Amino acid sequence: MREREGLNIRLAVQVDAQCHRLPGFIEKAARAGVQRVFVGLENMDPQSLLSEKKMLQAWKRAGVIVFAGYVIGSPGETRESVLRDIRIIQKKLAVDLLEPQCLTAPGTDPENVPTQRAAMTAEERAQLDREAWKEFYTLEHMETVLRRAAATGVPLESMMRLLLWFHYWIVYEKIDPMQGGYLRRRYRTDRRPTMAKVGWLRFWMGYGSELVYKHWQMARLYLRFRRFVGKLQRDGGAKAYTDVALTPDAETDPGTVETWAQTGLAG
Repeated sequence: MREREGLNIRLAVQVDAQCHRLPGFIEKAARAGVQRVFVGLENMDPQSLLSEKKMLQAWKRAGVIVFAGYVIGSPGETRESVLRDIRIIQKKLAVDLLEPQCLTAPGTDPENVPTQRAAMTAEERAQLDREAWKEFYTLEHMETVLRRAAATGVPLESMMRLLLWFHYWIVYEKIDPMQGGYLRRRYRTDRRPTMAKVGWLRFWMGYGSELVYKHWQMARLYLRFRRFVGKLQRDGGAKAYTDVALTPDAETDPGTVETWAQTGLAG
């Protein structure tokens, strides 16, 4: 329909990590109009890494933006191991946008809470979640993602807007980007019963200065990355960019991948 009838079909789909094993599936999906794909990453086991790397490279070759979910805070994990895994994903896997999510137990029964979670308070879990997001969406890594986009034919403008959205909400609003909108509305009378109401002048001065500050940060981020994207668009060699995440699968041996999983810093 898209090719024969010229329909402007744009799709976002969710797939599993083995979808690349279906002959021609990814190429046909891109031709059908898939522009964004969401996949759940399993773990940092060497064999899983190799399979995920092949699948992600196939989507990138098709010019599709890749969202990935990754569960953190599983039993036995520590803050250090979680951040190490995020760095492995940054450097070794062609993920454009990562959504780390802390493991939560079903229901409210304390018996269902993983043993490892008992030593971590709700505040510590929230802090780990924010750190994982911030670790992935550094300004330097956002530039790397844009370089990969230029090399694989992903629309740079779309990629830039998504990266800025995710970075802004986790860094400046300190909430999950999926819960954010353009403007955080506040009301002077919206206070907990135990807290005194803020005076009219104090409220609007504080709220107004917050809006000015955050819009200034938005503008600074946009201008920085607008210049960077313009540079990539003018660079005739941008399509030749490559890194470990884009390296053909045959050039990555299992021994190297096992080193990634153990250190998170190789290459």
